Amino acid sequence: PSPRQAKHALSAPSTTTTSRRLTQHATNEQVGASLGAGNVSTRPIAAKIAAPKPLIEMGGPPDPPDGAFPSDETGAPPDGAGPPALLSASRWHTRSQVAAAREALIGLRVHASSAAVRTPAGQEQRRVLLERLFSRLRSPGGAEGAPPPEGGAVSPELLCCEKGQKLVADVMPLLPPPLLAAVLQAVVAHLGAIARSKSPRVTSFCSGLAAAPKLLPVEQAAALLAALPQHGEASLALALGRPELSALLLGLLCHPHVAVEARPAVEAAYQALLPLLHQHEQAWALLDAIVPGADGAHADVLRALLGRVDSAAVSA
Repeated sequence: PSPRQAKHALSAPSTTTTSRRLTQHATNEQVGASLGAGNVSTRPIAAKIAAPKPLIEMGGPPDPPDGAFPSDETGAPPDGAGPPALLSASRWHTRSQVAAAREALIGLRVHASSAAVRTPAGQEQRRVLLERLFSRLRSPGGAEGAPPPEGGAVSPELLCCEKGQKLVADVMPLLPPPLLAAVLQAVVAHLGAIARSKSPRVTSFCSGLAAAPKLLPVEQAAALLAALPQHGEASLALALGRPELSALLLGLLCHPHVAVEARPAVEAAYQALLPLLHQHEQAWALLDAIVPGADGAHADVLRALLGRVDSAAVSA
């Protein structure tokens, strides 16, 4: 272009063409016509920003049964009925207990990964952290430093839920034999509650219960075996159906010295299992797992047990 044309182009006001917008608008109309009522509506940006976000709606109280009405016109619940609980107090306490124990477990692992753990002061700090961690597993009312409550030191709510069993499985390899014996004592004491629980199988918890009895002195393993028949035949039958309790019973009966030094306790445990062989296949499965590793003294006890089983039960 000539200098005059260039000067005129620079001085001329800018214009915006709408041909492209019209073409896009026409295209949208064509698409809308083909889709019928499926047109896409948009809002200005200001309207989007000004629109409030939807709130989370919590569940309200259940509808009253037929013939039941609220106490007044305001919709309040009848006298004696409290507000609907979104989470029961026991479950809330269990979750809080698991969270506090997990926090203590993380602190112990961080300390164990540092170089200071090898010093005498570091070992003392590890002992303090371990006791603090174990105190988080105690039943409600079991204060730190106090003797374990009746039924063991570990809360039964932890032993009957999946999160609690995973927590105990992570803690058990860190515990010394006295505290480990307290965990197994709690499992045996609350055997009936664990057997009736609906928690899914936790493989790490089952493996820990099967291996832990071998780390205990033979006297403590014999005491745990002697406590099993006290729960009765019905509870033992339910316990055989739970993988964690079957694993604990397997670990106690396969203790390397219990059949030699505490034979009466082993015989009492097998005597409690004897009536279950007639009706429960889990009892035979337990024997199948015990027989391959049974030594001489243990094999004698098993032969005496099977000698009291009638042929009809064996063939069945």
